[in-house]
Amino acid sequence: MLLALLPAALWLSAASVQACHAGQDYDGPPARPRPSEIILPAPGFAQDTARFTDEELARLNAVVDRISTQAPDWSLSVSRTDGAAWSHNPEGRVFAAASIGKSMTAALVFQLIEEGRLSAEDTLDAWRPDLPHAELVTIDDLLSHRSGYFIAQDSPGSAPQSPDQLYARLQQDGVLFCPGTNWAYSNVGYMLLGDIIAATEGRSFAESLEARVLTPLGLEQTYAVETGRIRPGLIAGHHDGQVLPTADYAWPYAAGPVLSTAEDLVIWWRALLSGAVISEASLELMSAKSWPLFGHDQLSYGRGVQIADFPVGPGAMLMHSGGISGFVSVVAWSPRHNVYVAAMANEKTTSAEAALWALMQALDAELPHEANN
Repeated sequence: MLLALLPAALWLSAASVQACHAGQDYDGPPARPRPSEIILPAPGFAQDTARFTDEELARLNAVVDRISTQAPDWSLSVSRTDGAAWSHNPEGRVFAAASIGKSMTAALVFQLIEEGRLSAEDTLDAWRPDLPHAELVTIDDLLSHRSGYFIAQDSPGSAPQSPDQLYARLQQDGVLFCPGTNWAYSNVGYMLLGDIIAATEGRSFAESLEARVLTPLGLEQTYAVETGRIRPGLIAGHHDGQVLPTADYAWPYAAGPVLSTAEDLVIWWRALLSGAVISEASLELMSAKSWPLFGHDQLSYGRGVQIADFPVGPGAMLMHSGGISGFVSVVAWSPRHNVYVAAMANEKTTSAEAALWALMQALDAELPHEANN
């Protein structure tokens, strides 16, 4: 359960949180600077398309053979900054990208800030004055998971809850900590960002996502999910090898808003990090400062992006992972190896990160077999 991943100091009931007020100091895990190895903007799309060598292609295809027993199906993609590209998705199906979609939600927020229609310091009470301490929760708190809005993950197999149901739980349970004073990964916080985007744009969050990201970038195999919408080509999810019943993957809303393929995720990640979607100043804000992800020494979270730093192995990476019933996924850029990589599987118990690591190894035989050796 997600609650078990929180620092012990945050195992609080709402009743134990003291009265919150403006100007309270941050007292959570120290923020980390972005590793110096990561320089933004990242390389964009190459004008001349290079090709992987036959030997490199053979090694990439060998990865497919090695991981084929770990999930019924995989969508995999590798794109080097010189333009060389490889992908694997023989069924041509789409997978649930889950929390990777938070990067898209954050990008929409940054676009609206750049346009002067939002400010990072706007407070939530302008949209949801009914939620706990909404007058203290800023858009930046929601982006960086410092709002105090945390709802523990329910037991496996429990029915997912809609945003409105989760908001009702927030009203009942209150905040985990006073806004801006600590850090806790918050799906419901990104759902609220989706509401803010929709209200600001005067159209649904999904329509904004399509108009601002999916269509301009030509992400033809990426779909914004909404309840009641047809989801073409979605492959069946699995858990421990068992096919799961057809699910409504719209429930995460702006916390996990898309179905996609690894190839499209690589296109998205390259466009985002190269400055084709938001400004260099916004890219800087997304990743210049980050907070330990569940207390992990080598993983942290900025504003819509995760930062990994494995000195022995792939080095520093900008990435985002995702997981939802029946699916896991990850997308990353490794400046040390000049490569963008994405992996998606329709088996919740496997590791998309292990597949990503195997693909990177295929292009660099000197890499160790474990990223955190």
